[in-house]
Amino acid sequence: MTSGGTTSSGALTRAAVVGLAALGLTAAAVLLPPWSAPQATTPHDDPAPALTHAVACPPAPQGLAGAQLLAAPTDPTAAPATLSRRPLPSGDDRSAAAQVLPAAAWQPAGGVQLVGRPKAGTRWWGECRAAAQRQMVLLPDAAHSRLVLANPGRQDAVVDVDLLGPQGRIRAVGTAGVTVPAGGQRVVPLSVQVPAGKPVGVQVVAAKGRVAAWAVVNSKQGGDYLPAGPVTQQGEITAIPVSDAVQVVLANPGRERARVELSVRGTSGTFTPSGGEGVVVEPGSSTVVELDSSFAGDSGSLGFRSNREVGVAVQSSGGKDLALMAAGQARLAGQLPLPGPGRLVIANPGTEPAVVRMSGGGPSSTTIPPGSSIQVVHPAAQGEAEGGLARWTSNRPVTVALVLTDGGSSVVSSQPTEEAREQLPIQPDGSLR
Repeated sequence: MTSGGTTSSGALTRAAVVGLAALGLTAAAVLLPPWSAPQATTPHDDPAPALTHAVACPPAPQGLAGAQLLAAPTDPTAAPATLSRRPLPSGDDRSAAAQVLPAAAWQPAGGVQLVGRPKAGTRWWGECRAAAQRQMVLLPDAAHSRLVLANPGRQDAVVDVDLLGPQGRIRAVGTAGVTVPAGGQRVVPLSVQVPAGKPVGVQVVAAKGRVAAWAVVNSKQGGDYLPAGPVTQQGEITAIPVSDAVQVVLANPGRERARVELSVRGTSGTFTPSGGEGVVVEPGSSTVVELDSSFAGDSGSLGFRSNREVGVAVQSSGGKDLALMAAGQARLAGQLPLPGPGRLVIANPGTEPAVVRMSGGGPSSTTIPPGSSIQVVHPAAQGEAEGGLARWTSNRPVTVALVLTDGGSSVVSSQPTEEAREQLPIQPDGSLR
């Protein structure tokens, strides 16, 4: 799902937030700025960035056989664009070599797929991600989950894992100064650190180097991977499948109360779901918002805005499976692996129409009205033994994802191209008080 990848810092022009009271949120409302598109910026800490970068992929779920690593071609002239497949050994809790797709002529992309394990009707999709210095994984219940940290770099990384529960930070053993060896991975069992049935935000901050992070969830509701997302003031969940229950998990790693506005982008426009207005997240804590009836039996995307930096993720569940989606950012370009049949969801969070052009079997040109989404069956996702790859560009920042419709529930989010690296997340704004 991922749902987005590693991003670098950049500048963004935003409207100021006006505080109507100096004594806190309980005394008066806080005005949040309107949605604003990411601006193209050159990262200040890398004056001559490489056009592509390596990505790490998660391991197979613990004790389950049959997982495959699907990788997009890294030669931009390759046609047709099909996904290569490589079997993975069964996952376990021991340290092991990380699965890495190295930098190449074209930005690498892919993911780990497992279908029908441990039971029929379960589908796993674990997006390959670039390493990040700071990121967050969020779950409504960590009782059956593991945190996987992978280091695709050439030097050891040292990270601190900060657990944010509904009552505040959770004291945990063995989560500070975790060393992830170069080219290796580490597994942190969350089930022994977090009370069962409670939401948790898992913030991963690297003191040295960078890592990629995922939660691997295997419960009675189903199984899936959740990639880590950014800690930011504004973002998008690219798609949410049709399901019986939708839970939005939010966490606030800061020292001041956060107020978050949620918005659903459907085929008829943007609306605020019931329970999604003025969600308060206390400092150092996490919370869950139930959106069970907000999508009315249809797929859509979800946006959020906050006056503080927060982490946001979504779990949808129904039938025999669950799907986990991390927050990301709208982009001007991307590449979308197509591991199976599904519905393409394209959402435009901006205020102007977006024209999206796609190669790889999808609609060659599609216009998405402002503040809305469209859904189409992607021809390249039907009946292809190897799986395909769609590449797309847009004149406005959009999100593009595939909601898989066979063998379980999973969402495949677009991954960056070398052109898309400049689409940066919202940065902290000192005017937001």
